[in-house]
Amino acid sequence: MPCTEDNDHGTQVGGVIAARDGNGIGVSGVAPRAGLVGFNALANSLTEDALDALVRDINRNHVYNNSWGAADIGHFFAPDNKAAFDSTLNDGLSKGRDGLGVIYTFAAGNGAFDGDYSPMDGTVSARGIVTVCATNAAGKRAPYSERGPNLTVCAPSADATDDQQPEVTTTSVQNDYTHTFNGTSASAPMVSGVIALMLQANPKLTWRDVPLILARTARKVDEQDGGWRDYRSPLGYARGRYDVLHYSHHYGFGVANADAAVQLARTWKSVGGSDTLKACGPY
Repeated sequence: MPCTEDNDHGTQVGGVIAARDGNGIGVSGVAPRAGLVGFNALANSLTEDALDALVRDINRNHVYNNSWGAADIGHFFAPDNKAAFDSTLNDGLSKGRDGLGVIYTFAAGNGAFDGDYSPMDGTVSARGIVTVCATNAAGKRAPYSERGPNLTVCAPSADATDDQQPEVTTTSVQNDYTHTFNGTSASAPMVSGVIALMLQANPKLTWRDVPLILARTARKVDEQDGGWRDYRSPLGYARGRYDVLHYSHHYGFGVANADAAVQLARTWKSVGGSDTLKACGPY
């Protein structure tokens, strides 16, 4: 709906998620038959607007894509009202989708050029969110994509330093398309689209199930220089072996694999939602 070219970010994000397929024009989104609702949470730069958008219609909207974040200046940013932010997310996780919990995806941040470290943005280290990093078209970490132990999975985006590699093509305003969308703003909606496909395959997945499936099905990339470490899964011993997960502070659990995630979602045995989540403390 925005008519000015400098206000096209949401339209680009929406196209990555759900641009309609099979109509003979433009592009196809990752989940081309998903429904979309747009909330301009940043119109007035008010914390109240952002919090409202995170829980608007939580029984009707299943995935909340957040391609926005703190300034990229290498300093720690907590939400303006952290208690309200945490409480709002908890409402979405515990009450959304009739108790299964809505799924929150957040862009991990584009500040690596400036020395930013993703956990320094308090919004992308909160409990229950899927934090999305970016790779370039060759499967290497995009130079701007922030590192950190809070990353869940990556998705492809532009490189920003290599003109020979493609950027992301998506919808734009004024009945147009762009071929230059980039940043973790572009990779986050790809993962949101993957999650929409997972929920279509298995509508009973909880907010706790989704990142576990993404982690187990992600593709390991940049094996030589990715800083990967192997960890035994806390879900324990199964099928005669321990479930081993691969993790990197550059890539999280790897690059999201839509096909594998949907396949596993169909047969996944749920670990439960907020009502069965065990908590330690407070201390």
